[in-house]
Amino acid sequence: MANSYKVGVLCARTEDELPMLLVAFGLAANADPSEIFNGDRYWQAKTATSTGARLTVTISCIAASGNTESQLPTERMIRRFQPDAMFFVGIACGIRKFALADVAVGQQVWGYEYVKTTEQGNLDRSRPVTAPARLTKDVQFFNSDDQWTARFAEVRAVVPPRMPVPALWPESPTLHPGIWIASGEKVMSNGELAELNRDKDLIRVGEMEGLGFARACHDQSPPVPWLVIRGISDYGDKSKDGKKRGGPQKDEFHACAAAAAATFFRVFLDRSYTPMKHAYEPAKGRKKVRTVRAMQSVRKSSVTRVDEPKYDVFLSAPMAAMAEAEYIAYRRDVLRLKAALKEYCNFSRIYYAGETLENPDQFDPEDLAAGIILNAMRSSSHFVMLYPEKLVSSVLVEAGYAMAANVPSVIFARNRDDLPFLLRRAPEAVSTIKCYESKSVDATIEMLRRYPTEIFGSR
Repeated sequence: MANSYKVGVLCARTEDELPMLLVAFGLAANADPSEIFNGDRYWQAKTATSTGARLTVTISCIAASGNTESQLPTERMIRRFQPDAMFFVGIACGIRKFALADVAVGQQVWGYEYVKTTEQGNLDRSRPVTAPARLTKDVQFFNSDDQWTARFAEVRAVVPPRMPVPALWPESPTLHPGIWIASGEKVMSNGELAELNRDKDLIRVGEMEGLGFARACHDQSPPVPWLVIRGISDYGDKSKDGKKRGGPQKDEFHACAAAAAATFFRVFLDRSYTPMKHAYEPAKGRKKVRTVRAMQSVRKSSVTRVDEPKYDVFLSAPMAAMAEAEYIAYRRDVLRLKAALKEYCNFSRIYYAGETLENPDQFDPEDLAAGIILNAMRSSSHFVMLYPEKLVSSVLVEAGYAMAANVPSVIFARNRDDLPFLLRRAPEAVSTIKCYESKSVDATIEMLRRYPTEIFGSR
């Protein structure tokens, strides 16, 4: 019997990307989902590779735009279906060397909006996530243009009437493998992609979901193989909204580009994809934390054995590492986040060392503070850390303690690269640790409001 494999595919738009994916896999454009779970809709289809391997393809749509919006639905699909590979398929803007409805496959997804602001201007801190070589090689060896062209032509006949289409449906899209995809939080419509391309020649596509998707796959333990596939629907300039004389009308190529990407993906799976089983780690429960000897700087009388958790959450945030005014302002933000953990995540007992310390003059002596904090950490069920900037702070020690004790941990960092290597890469090796980039406390609170179950699980 041929081996069976599972493939997950996500898209962003319900208007055109989802219908075209469904049609490409033999389903009706308005087919009912095979399953609805916690609000997520999933459609399933079957296909087979050229070597006879059987594939179960699970399709879902995040129905939103943005990298934060794509990250958590990706994690949910991975957790529920444990696919052997994940794909994000949809439309994007491309450079003018590409024809509309061409298809690009990213070798890297480039987070281009990361900067550090200084008095002299912005410092570029953009960074890539690189797709697995095994899948990018499968794309490089794709040689089934005839089958792709045929499927692309067939889809034209079933495009729903409500979708705008170009007067002349392209005959044969061109594949552009090995390019870099710029992924950020803005809709490019004023030449931003052309500027990025001038700076880095391989950046040839711009979109808004690939970075969150790639990181969600990459942060699994072990990382789940992934690819981002994009049909070119516009050029990210003034022609995007139909404002350029002689150019395409607004949204004219959305359905066409979505069909090109979806049909390429289907033929790629059938003719070029070489599936491999992904080895998921078994779920790990929290180990019982044994009593440890007190550190030399901590009085033995202050260290007690904890059998039952006293706190639902140990909330870790920089304190002494900040200047006085900065600490006072940041403490107010942390207290708002503490309230959000109670309201949105159903945590009632939260320890935050700065809760009653309005300014640094009120900090406890260091030897007493260490004992209090260690005892609170031992008696907490979850660890949540805020890292607003690159600081030498005790929060890093606290995070290491939580990791060693196998306490389920969630880290919110303004910039993931500011974290020490071990914390930055820990989610790849330890299933109880999650790490999210969040630009502000307000952004973190919004994540808690929208995705409490995805971040902490059911409570």
